[in-house]
Amino acid sequence: FATAEDLQAAVWAYVRAGDRTIRDQHRGGTAIGEAVEIMSWPYAVTVPMTTADGSTVEKSFAPGTVFLGVVWTEAGWSDVVKGTKSGYSLGGMATRVAVEMTTA
Repeated sequence: FATAEDLQAAVWAYVRAGDRTIRDQHRGGTAIGEAVEIMSWPYAVTVPMTTADGSTVEKSFAPGTVFLGVVWTEAGWSDVVKGTKSGYSLGGMATRVAVEMTTA
């Protein structure tokens, strides 16, 4: 889970980092594409999408949804066509913080 504000901050940090390589975390970080456009859409939207079997479904997205355009490698596109790649795994970093909890 991430808030729209957190996603927007992550988009800006990703773009500023300058590395547009899309890596497959399940194959040792193999490059499978290049990000060519990215944005967080500010409004709710419903759009037609094509599924792996070629049928079309309507899909709704909440405001703040991040969309990423990718030019795939042959291997990456093959995975998309086969339906084994249908989304992105978000990478991230965190810092563990110890907190004392009190009971009410």
